[in-house]
Amino acid sequence: MPISRTFRLLLKIAAAFVFIQPSVNAAEYPARPITLIVPWSPGGGSDLIGRLVAKELESVLKQTIVVDNKPGAAGIIGTGIVAKAQPDGYTLLLVDSPHVINGSVVKNLPFDPVKDFAPVATIGKTPLALVVHPSVPAKDLQEFRQLALKDSKLNLGSGGIGALTHMTGELLKDELGVKITHVPFKGTGQAIQNIVAGQVQATMSTLPGILPHVQSGKLRAIVVTSEQRTEMLPDVPTTIEAGTPNLVEYNWYGLVGPAGLPESAVQKINGAVAAILERPEFRQRLAQLSISPYMTTPAQMKDLMIRDQDKWTALAKKHNIVAE
Repeated sequence: MPISRTFRLLLKIAAAFVFIQPSVNAAEYPARPITLIVPWSPGGGSDLIGRLVAKELESVLKQTIVVDNKPGAAGIIGTGIVAKAQPDGYTLLLVDSPHVINGSVVKNLPFDPVKDFAPVATIGKTPLALVVHPSVPAKDLQEFRQLALKDSKLNLGSGGIGALTHMTGELLKDELGVKITHVPFKGTGQAIQNIVAGQVQATMSTLPGILPHVQSGKLRAIVVTSEQRTEMLPDVPTTIEAGTPNLVEYNWYGLVGPAGLPESAVQKINGAVAAILERPEFRQRLAQLSISPYMTTPAQMKDLMIRDQDKWTALAKKHNIVAE
């Protein structure tokens, strides 16, 4: 029996409705609260940034963003939760540079830091600094190098095997052509405590942890790993100025979601991040955390993650670095 013209018309209308429905849903995103997982303990630097970003994004997206701390195993536990989450835009992850380092130094990692996540946007970045205890007789990087060549007992503390502070320390040694004993601690905070106490002589650290100690004179900053001098330490030269242009490193922060995140959600959140980074008060809050605004497209963030993973993987293989 032939299909009536009216029925054919109804089929076309239904098909058109199905076709346009995703765009309607996309326009409504986010229609319910978003969970932002921070894979570190409350009160730390990443947690402060996550809560600051969540609060600002709420005002742009007009939706609640719930910060959920899931610490453990150097960020692996919380990250693994997001890797397995439904890719609908309602579960996001705050990441920083160690996110891709884990893929280079951790055996049997239960996810791929690049392939299993959808890059959304970077937020900010902070350089590292080589700092020494005041008892160390080195005022600049060349003096530090000469000391390392002569003093076999010189040591360099870090936040643990495979930590960003460890990896950048290895880059430093490669650039200077020296051997310095690595002393790993359980976290950057513990490493800083030990250098302030004089138990270790030097460390590579992001600025938030060491800035108060440098300003008080308890530590001396030798160089910062940025292209330009930082406002927080204007008298400290960059690694470029010090003759090591290959040692430019940052700890960057950003947002990702599980792989397969709808492009509409990615673009919506990326645009919201761009909007809050234009706010003077938000930029000021970042500056108080020693963080500079750093905005990228999702594609640029993916390229950053791939470059970093390749770099850290090569370094880990060269020095046989395997996280505990």
